[in-house]
Amino acid sequence: MTIARLMQMAAGAGGGAPLEIAYVTSGKSNSNTQVNTYTFSGVSIGAADAARRVIVAIGVQDGSNSYDLLDSVTVGGVPATIHTNILAGTMDRGPVAIVSAPVPIGTTADIVINHPAAAGTTYAGHVYAVYRALNCSGTPYDAQIAAFAAGSLDRSITADTGVGTITIGAVGNDATETTGLSWTAGMDTTDATVATANSNRGYFGFGMYSSSSVESARTFTATYPSGATDKGSITAVTFQQGSSVSPIVTWGANSNDAANQTTYTFASVSTPDAATGRYVVPFCLYDAGSSSLRTISSITYESVSQTVYSPSSVVCPIGACIVQDDAGTTASISFSGSSSGGTNGVAQCFIINGVSSAAYSDFAGTGSGASSALTVNVTIPANSLVLAYAHNNASPSMDFTWSGDVSLTEAFNEGFQGTATVGGAYGFFETAQGACDITCTFGTSDRCSLSVLVLTLT
Repeated sequence: MTIARLMQMAAGAGGGAPLEIAYVTSGKSNSNTQVNTYTFSGVSIGAADAARRVIVAIGVQDGSNSYDLLDSVTVGGVPATIHTNILAGTMDRGPVAIVSAPVPIGTTADIVINHPAAAGTTYAGHVYAVYRALNCSGTPYDAQIAAFAAGSLDRSITADTGVGTITIGAVGNDATETTGLSWTAGMDTTDATVATANSNRGYFGFGMYSSSSVESARTFTATYPSGATDKGSITAVTFQQGSSVSPIVTWGANSNDAANQTTYTFASVSTPDAATGRYVVPFCLYDAGSSSLRTISSITYESVSQTVYSPSSVVCPIGACIVQDDAGTTASISFSGSSSGGTNGVAQCFIINGVSSAAYSDFAGTGSGASSALTVNVTIPANSLVLAYAHNNASPSMDFTWSGDVSLTEAFNEGFQGTATVGGAYGFFETAQGACDITCTFGTSDRCSLSVLVLTLT
């Protein structure tokens, strides 16, 4: 047991709401339809909760004896984290995987499973088991997967467990449809389900184990009934206590104006995904035609003046504000500042759902008359959402690269007015990260800017 793992265990066993995971439902496609994208529509995911994470164990049965990785999975439109993926090249029947996504809204959701279209592989059937988790970290305590050859009824996997952790197991092979799969090592088979795909071939099982102690490499064994000795795979993911906050981050398209103005007003900036408790975070840009220093000092949202977070006296400044707005798919946004204004104005919004509150924590912004990369430093406390917005004036189709002390997910990369590009990225951090550099690297050195806003969520 490493020191890091002991610290992780101790943190999980401390204060805060305990981890809860409950089996909800399972299902299968048994139509033998070979597609690269398969959708299970209207799947039950349990009662809605701001702290809910939906865990999905997935099995695939292929009619062509060839497998590739899961390319992506969405649950209710929310991208899922793939914790264990199909083992490409190591098996040709019965692969399994486990994914999860924060989905605080709704009692049903479409589960969309995507395989790489370029692979040319056909998939004949899918099975799933859904678990509803509360206070669950998006980073597992441990995650293991293994393939097995034909010849044995026992399929084993080892995974670490800790105080208060819960392990989800999934196993599959190419056996003909049957019954009688059982688990050992405390894996709860009362919540297990056996399903098949590909015209009654493909035998999959799922189980759950709750731990009250720290164990390094606990072995879970799934035992198939007599005759089910085909090849396949087995996986186990141990989930741990995490934040009770599970934000859903989306965004709208940018609105822009090529006129040279000191005040830009946009009547209908995109603000999608209206819901009770929704937060809208507009980022506003003076895209200047020179290297003159400017400041954004005022932002109004639906004619209401907002608190502005903006760098002072930089090239092409980007300012931001935070608004709680439950309704509407567009909003009127205006901003102003330096008397010299800009040659282009841009307004674009991040959307945050699934949280009780989103409060300002930190902001940093900068700009340059000619640079291929910009870096800012912000302090990231626990339960923080980082929103980053960048601009480069060299090209309307430039790729941005995000790097630094923490990892951010790219949200969008959009051109405007045929002359420039804006890009956004975000990341949610359950534990405090301290002072962190965040860097955006551009494809070309030109006038550019970067602003990063840190929000503390509950």
